[in-house]
Amino acid sequence: MIFPSDFRPLSEFELQKYLVRIKLDQANLSQPTLKTLNAVLGGHAKHIPWENSTLFFLHKPIELDVGAIFEALVMKKRGTYCYGNNILLYSALTALGFKCTTGIARLLRWDEIRGGHEAAHSLHMIVFVAVAFDEGRAEYLADMDFNRVSVALRIADGEHVSCAAGEVFELRKSREFAAESESAAEFSLWYQRAGTATPKAFYSFTLDHMRAKDYEVINYFVGNNREQELHQVFLVSRDSESNGRVVLINTKLVRKEAVPEFAHLEKAVHIASVEDLVAALEGEFGIALSTQEQEAAATLLFSKLQQPIENE
Repeated sequence: MIFPSDFRPLSEFELQKYLVRIKLDQANLSQPTLKTLNAVLGGHAKHIPWENSTLFFLHKPIELDVGAIFEALVMKKRGTYCYGNNILLYSALTALGFKCTTGIARLLRWDEIRGGHEAAHSLHMIVFVAVAFDEGRAEYLADMDFNRVSVALRIADGEHVSCAAGEVFELRKSREFAAESESAAEFSLWYQRAGTATPKAFYSFTLDHMRAKDYEVINYFVGNNREQELHQVFLVSRDSESNGRVVLINTKLVRKEAVPEFAHLEKAVHIASVEDLVAALEGEFGIALSTQEQEAAATLLFSKLQQPIENE
């Protein structure tokens, strides 16, 4: 007998607190429908930020325990990188009655010299969510990464969704990013920023299911390998209530909106001090840096200002 090692669902108390955090009423989420799924994704993307503070400032991984993640992201109102965000999402959706599994993806980088995409290590956590319909059921991709897939994306070739700030995500079924198993269905996720001419490859994945203990190994590698990008660049992201996107990359804060009605909210601000950083994180993301993080920020970001890196 093989014992399951999936992440546990949120308790009733935890679920209620989570829904308050993402500003949703549980009375409107009584059935595990596509409407409910999209409501949760939208609320999470807006109110629980993606941030890599523990890696960039402290160089240590988070604890992949549902209770610890709940305490940090819900009760202490912090964010975290993909594992914590997506574990919390998985546990909340499971508590709401969805059938969920977790997977792993490889980030894709364009290799200019070789003229093709280079697939990185399998490091990025994603969530698969099954939704039942009268005629059957469909499986959807959910991902609360830095680039937030805040609308459920049906896992099928050519499916696409428009998310915050007019960003479009599309799935393509492909063997280009070859997996070892010829029978494995492989997909690549592409994204296109509003106002750009062509989409870019983001990551590739198969539908293989991962277990909770698999991520412990991966998280240890990410958390202790200082060559990883997440140790090199300070990143924070969330969707805005007006369906825009707010992003901090090192010392550059950018807000983009999707519709002209909210164009006056757009901004691009250079942050020049720790005090300004603390204020920006609190005001735009609801994040309160610890004293230790502020001290690290003074050294890493402001003792010798780095050039902001565009995440395009």
